[in-house]
Amino acid sequence: MVQFHIGKAQLKLDMRGRIASMVCLDGTELIPVDAEKQPFLQLGLNGRLISPSILKNDDKHMVFTFNNGTLVKLICTEKEDYSVFQVEEVNGEADALVFGPILTILAESIGDIVGVVQGEKWALGIQALNIKTLGGFPIEFSSCVSPYVSQVVLSELSVAALSYYESAGYAARVGKNDCSVLQLYCENRSRVRERNVMGHPSITVQPMVRNADAKLEGASYALFCCTKDKALQTIGKIEVREGLPHPVKNGEWLKTSRKAMEAYLIAEFNPQNFEKLLAYTKKAGFSYLYHPEPFADWGHFRLRQDCFPKGDESLAEYCRRAQQEGIGLGLHTLSTFTTTNDPYVSPVPHPNLAKLGSSFLTRSLTENDTSIPIQDASIFEKVTTLQTVQIGNELIRYLEIKDNMLIGCQRGVEGTEVTVHEEGQPVHLLCDHPYRVFFPNIALQDAYSQRIGDLMRKTGAVQISFDGLEGCEATGEDAYAVNKFVSSCWEQWERTDIINDASRLNHNLWHIHTRMNWGEPWGAKMREGMLEYRIKNQDFYKRNLFPRMLGWFLIRKADRKFEATPPEDIEWALSMAAGFDAGFALSSSESVLDVNGCTSEILELIRIWEQLRLAGRFPENLREKLRDPKTEWHLEKLENGTFLLYPLNISKPLVCDLLELQPGQPGGSDWVYQNPFAAQEYEFRMRVEGYGEIINPALISCHGILKFSCRIKGSQYLWYRNGKAMICDRNYRVLEELKPIGKGIVDTGQQTLSFSCDFAGDEGPEVTVRLFTRGEPIRIN
Repeated sequence: MVQFHIGKAQLKLDMRGRIASMVCLDGTELIPVDAEKQPFLQLGLNGRLISPSILKNDDKHMVFTFNNGTLVKLICTEKEDYSVFQVEEVNGEADALVFGPILTILAESIGDIVGVVQGEKWALGIQALNIKTLGGFPIEFSSCVSPYVSQVVLSELSVAALSYYESAGYAARVGKNDCSVLQLYCENRSRVRERNVMGHPSITVQPMVRNADAKLEGASYALFCCTKDKALQTIGKIEVREGLPHPVKNGEWLKTSRKAMEAYLIAEFNPQNFEKLLAYTKKAGFSYLYHPEPFADWGHFRLRQDCFPKGDESLAEYCRRAQQEGIGLGLHTLSTFTTTNDPYVSPVPHPNLAKLGSSFLTRSLTENDTSIPIQDASIFEKVTTLQTVQIGNELIRYLEIKDNMLIGCQRGVEGTEVTVHEEGQPVHLLCDHPYRVFFPNIALQDAYSQRIGDLMRKTGAVQISFDGLEGCEATGEDAYAVNKFVSSCWEQWERTDIINDASRLNHNLWHIHTRMNWGEPWGAKMREGMLEYRIKNQDFYKRNLFPRMLGWFLIRKADRKFEATPPEDIEWALSMAAGFDAGFALSSSESVLDVNGCTSEILELIRIWEQLRLAGRFPENLREKLRDPKTEWHLEKLENGTFLLYPLNISKPLVCDLLELQPGQPGGSDWVYQNPFAAQEYEFRMRVEGYGEIINPALISCHGILKFSCRIKGSQYLWYRNGKAMICDRNYRVLEELKPIGKGIVDTGQQTLSFSCDFAGDEGPEVTVRLFTRGEPIRIN
């Protein structure tokens, strides 16, 4: 029996290399007793996984012998809180090594990305110690997945569902008992392989050359057991001691710092609006201003001249000015997506653009040929967005395949030069994407990370988003290519405090990425945009010991589809953020912030809500209520520095359609209205839509009439709150202040509320009213 300590547990392997037991200090056995013994290490070869037949060990090594004759030697190093295992030698054939899957009884919380599973008291974790040791299970051995592994999707995220094959931790089941597995693997990349590349199956991937990461030797990981309250702390120790990325800001690890969950403003800045956007950023209490589209191209990442007239120096000047105000600047990038206007594509395409496959010309091409004869057209039958081939320095787009001919060719696309090509020249099908972009191969992508690293280091930008990380997989090197790209950027930064997120999160990059901020607002009302996924994401962050974010929220101005963003929509988002203790991004623009009549109020609300959230002032019993997306809240700050948090009731839209009435005929409606709070004077916002106008509107309850002597045109509002009334345009800018006549009071419970008005114009407009009432406030210090 081979045994060693992995922190607070003792792991024992039998002499066939199987896990015999894993016992914690209090005697808890972490291995399911009803399950078959699982191998500690497996060898993948020709689509099969092979378990070791013999295990031998000395003081520092374990040597696993497999039936195909291959020997795998691991260096084993016990440390205070964990043990490290490193592949020192692989003597014989091997396509991959699989570490585990380690089957455990811990199933209370499963961190599929971080590789930590938790029970009532104990946590067990596995941590890859370099970028070639990957979290998950190699998909080429999908026929060998353990029968204990659950078929249930564990994380269904707003960006994509996580599969078993990319999960370092996963759910399992032994008999009727919920269990878990932990697993890593390393692939032999010095061989020819077939892979699914960017949705294209059966793509031949060539060996990686002159790269130590291609070999299995050097794969390394840590295994630890601790009480579950120490899991995050133990990972931090592993990062520091084993040389993993360990992001720190103001002396604190960003996985525990409140700075990781700060909200920020997304807005496109330029020389004309930069000072104004800095002022908006400060007014909201944000520490970061983030440019959503800074680059003129992707690949060389040249900054846009309209926003950065002096290129990188303009960005550096912005950063220095923002720093004076205590604000950091951030940039959005699409990682390795490569635009067709980039120098890697036009006018001379780089030879290391990513390719799906190749063939050869069977005869020479003149400059006028529009049909291209090739030796084998099978790879070119794949349907891509740009349907582009590269021959030498020319890019050619084709329409169809017929008899080993590319037909209907458009020569010299993307600004490349039409030239003569000799028989036998290679013809490459380029890998592309619906964004109408190409990609680099594994060798060229280093230049992309070098550029991003240099840009951040030299200009002083302190925030970046790695959108489009899935583009790295166009190399055919899957998660390894993603790891290599981001890790190279991290090394180039030469600083540990850059806030960064990404379109995808994997096991290795858990250490580098500050947070994820998934959840987008496009094409939906604020309360509807990806709401279910935003909430699901929070559970994912919690299970994976990761800072929490709610995604992007949009401040709009009015358009034909949406109303302008009102304060109550922002407070709904802020209450959700407070409930989940999660940051967010506020996406807007100079024009929107300038035109919305509620901008100052909205930014002040953000400032005070976030001030309380980041200070931890919302108790858990209140946060539970705030997490309910069906609730509404309003926060007010008193002069003595305390806050009052009011539960709100916002009525459903109460509609009166005047279209079918004749001009001069009195208009009106009777509505059933429910007030859950005590009897009180209500507030309301009335929207008029259509070509006509309403005159002298009035609301009638059992307590009397509240009326207004005015005319309200289509696309205008009558807004009554804080005892004041005003007519506003479609973006809530005040056009006229009014004196209300009477008082609007509603009782508790269900009641009838009536509306009346006169109207004029070509047709009767539609009137929509929403009433606002408040409950008793909660005092927050």
